[in-house]
Formats: sequence, structure tokens, C-alpha cells
Amino acid sequence: MSRAKTDEAREFYLLLCSRNNYTKRELERQIDSMLFERTMISEDRNKL
Repeated sequence: MSRAKTDEAREFYLLLCSRNNYTKRELERQIDSMLFERTMISEDRNKL
């Protein structure tokens, strides 16, 4: 989780991981694809 840039991003990825039962590899893929940043600029934030 040290790769997440902010506390908010860390919390986002932890929640996402627990809800979707992500593996370590899938979590890393989501972080690398900047899912948190893309979600924050999206108009459909509540879909996740």
C-alpha cells in the first residue's frame, strides 16, 4: 500500500480490495492504472 500516494487513495484501494476480494497482483494492476485518480475526475464516482 506504500505505492498509493495519499491516505485517501490508500483507503480507496483497501475498500476496493475488500469488496472485490482482489489478489495482490490485481490490486497492483489497479494502482498502476491509477484507478483512484481516474475515479476522482469521473462524473460517475458513485458507480464503484
